[in-house]
Amino acid sequence: MPDHYDTLLHEITERLPDAKVIAIECTNALQPSMAWIAYYLHADQHNPANKICESAYSAGVEAVTLISLSMLRSAVYSLRSHYEFYLMYLYYKDHPIELEACLEFRNDFLLPGKIKEYFKLNFENYGKRIESTNKNKSRDQDDYYKVLSSVAHGSAINSQPTALEPKEILFEKASLETAVNIFKYTSENLSDYSIAIFPSNWASLPEITRQNLTLRMGVKSRSELKFA
Repeated sequence: MPDHYDTLLHEITERLPDAKVIAIECTNALQPSMAWIAYYLHADQHNPANKICESAYSAGVEAVTLISLSMLRSAVYSLRSHYEFYLMYLYYKDHPIELEACLEFRNDFLLPGKIKEYFKLNFENYGKRIESTNKNKSRDQDDYYKVLSSVAHGSAINSQPTALEPKEILFEKASLETAVNIFKYTSENLSDYSIAIFPSNWASLPEITRQNLTLRMGVKSRSELKFA
């Protein structure tokens, strides 16, 4: 078995130049959600939920690092964690009592579906903003969590594990390149949830968010999304 791991290390090293380029592209693709994380951690430095926010950031770092190692399936798992931690933070940053109950194992953390239901019921502009951003999305699905989960659960085509030895967990360049859009669409999707519940004005949005919205929706973005 040790020889198998020597072969794995050799294969990772051989693929690294191409995989590194793709990982950098994935890092850039993840900027919309990572910029929001930086915004939240700066804006509310003592929030009890910041550990969840930091975990969302770390899961993003983990995901792009795994791409650099040619480990696509594992990278998508980490990207799914990035999505889940991100939405958890959006809810628990305003619910410290519920967060404490979860941390003490008295309650379970809410799953993404329940969090989105809460947003819909409690944020006045949520429905309109989600409708507008979905209408002007670059991604091919309104909610990219379904795509991430289909890989995690093995229901997506070619997503089931097939490795019989360590080196076979690595993916070829052509497969790795498909990750760039997965990262881009996931990050855009998460950013749109932050936009939908954002309580302040247009100028207070992260700069990359304003740029992205203007690129997608044009000059009408501010008024269509009902920002002062």
